[in-house]
Amino acid sequence: MHHPIIFVLYYQLIDHVLMKLSFLFVLFFLFGSFFAQKNVFLTIAHKSGDQALNYNQGYTNNFGFNYELTRVDYYLSSIKIIHDGGQVLALDNDTHILVRGSVNSVTDLGVFDVNQVEGITFSIGVHPSLNNADPSLQAPGAPLYFQIPSMHWGWSPGYFFVCLEGRCVSTLTINMQMHGLWNENYFEQTVAVQGVEGSNNDVYIHLDADYNKAMQSIDLQDCPITHGENREDLQVLENFRDHVFSAGNGSLVSLESSALPTLELYPNPVAESLQITAKNLGALSSELTILDVCGKALKTIKLKDGLTSYSMNEFTSGIYFAQITRGGILVSNQKFVKQ
Repeated sequence: MHHPIIFVLYYQLIDHVLMKLSFLFVLFFLFGSFFAQKNVFLTIAHKSGDQALNYNQGYTNNFGFNYELTRVDYYLSSIKIIHDGGQVLALDNDTHILVRGSVNSVTDLGVFDVNQVEGITFSIGVHPSLNNADPSLQAPGAPLYFQIPSMHWGWSPGYFFVCLEGRCVSTLTINMQMHGLWNENYFEQTVAVQGVEGSNNDVYIHLDADYNKAMQSIDLQDCPITHGENREDLQVLENFRDHVFSAGNGSLVSLESSALPTLELYPNPVAESLQITAKNLGALSSELTILDVCGKALKTIKLKDGLTSYSMNEFTSGIYFAQITRGGILVSNQKFVKQ
């Protein structure tokens, strides 16, 4: 016969364990409700002052010099998402975004355990661990692969961090080029911005980029042409760090993926005829280029919205890449296999 004291101790132990489990369950519930899996997107609105940026339109900087822009391209990397009371979530160092002022800028950063996004930290340029690497080692179509127009200066200096090109003086007839680069000019910045909830548990980080402020305090009288000389090109990088970016509302950015150029290839693998369906190419001249695994262009064809059939009989078996360029800008890249 069991002693009554043993039963009392036994039930006290069971009660204690149940209380612990209940406490852990409550913590798990609270933690799980606080941190949720969300797909985080970064948008950048291309602006000059309060208006949308327009290429080949006259602007004036704070020194009173007239200019117009024909190219605004730059890399964005070392991205960190600030969330939920100042916690910092760092993306991989190999994550790079090639931002082009001529096209819509919406980037899927990935799915993360966050609730409230409070800011974003990033650098303009290519991370030093990759800046002096060989671009040909990158996958064709990747941001750090060879680009048209070029974003790579050479083995020693590495990539262009930012390319600002246009024309200046009162007649807007003299070319200017300011290409910022070099590892020592890889600056970090933080923008306080509240994430905006979207559909399907998405959250958007909206930034405004005012490129008129990229031209701030630059003497344009002689229309500078500088490539990593730490002159006006360095001033541009410092302006990007200190003045260009601010919290935005996404009003100038289309979030509909259906509005972006798309490319569908089938069948894949392909034996004889490759069917190419392109959508949303717009009015600009578009081309499809087929490249081998080394990035060598093998064939280029004109492209338009709709279905195009292309014979693959001249190609040997292997892996290839199909790239769409629109107005000289890469907008889509897909891999396919030739049987």
